[in-house]
Amino acid sequence: MALLLASLAMGLGAALVFYFAMRARLPQWPPPGTPPLPAGLWLSTGLLLAASAVLHAALRAARRDRLVTVRRLTRAAFALALAFLFSQAAVWFTAYARQMPPQLNMYAITFYLLTGLHALHIVGGLIPLGCVAARAARGRYTAGNHAGLRYCALYWHFVDVVWLVMFAALHMTR
Repeated sequence: MALLLASLAMGLGAALVFYFAMRARLPQWPPPGTPPLPAGLWLSTGLLLAASAVLHAALRAARRDRLVTVRRLTRAAFALALAFLFSQAAVWFTAYARQMPPQLNMYAITFYLLTGLHALHIVGGLIPLGCVAARAARGRYTAGNHAGLRYCALYWHFVDVVWLVMFAALHMTR
């Protein structure tokens, strides 16, 4: 798991380096005439943080052999992660409707690049989260056997941290 997270961190770090390199090349950031970022990014952030918190609670419940709680919380985490993706789609449509198509300028390109790259990691994380929720529904996570749930929670905590860094970077202005 450490190797997976390290490799993902390097890839996402490279995207952030690209973002800051593009940002440094322009005299004003965001460029004049660029519409503000959609407020829906705040909702997306809340949904993602909630999914991670719910997974953490599910892990604590598994460590206490509260199988019904684990089942309920893993399903909730899956729903919250899915809601994050729908929220992000709404953010993209809002940005586009506000005259911020991806080809507008480097600000728009990097906005769609960073949020799109992160969304791909969320989609990738939904697969193991769905497996964890299915295993939880069958009562597979107990105090003595919860490694899959723990690894899944670690992944989601990782994507939270990455999102918070991206979110902060996107909201930085000069």
